[in-house]
Amino acid sequence: MSPRLPTVFLPALLCDAMLYQDVIATLGDVIEPQVLMSPQASLSDSVADILARAPRTFALVGTSYGANLALAIALAAPERVSSLWLMGCDASAPAAGGADLAAGLEAT
Repeated sequence: MSPRLPTVFLPALLCDAMLYQDVIATLGDVIEPQVLMSPQASLSDSVADILARAPRTFALVGTSYGANLALAIALAAPERVSSLWLMGCDASAPAAGGADLAAGLEAT
């Protein structure tokens, strides 16, 4: 049996691990799930907090605000993120005058 893939889930604001319970139950044999929340004052503080608690390398899943956080994590530490699943966000359309977060990613 192959080792299970460390997988970090970042839920939407006002959500918790229940958001992913069905996905985790379905994929439970192939992933080592960890649902993390980081109510820090800034996105950069949340990135640092999640990276401090996440495995050395991991698949990253984010929903809504959690997806924005996941994208920032992938850009901050691409060597640690083995795969990225973003839901409920629009990473390809930055707000006028805002940072283009998707510009730093490579397609695979």
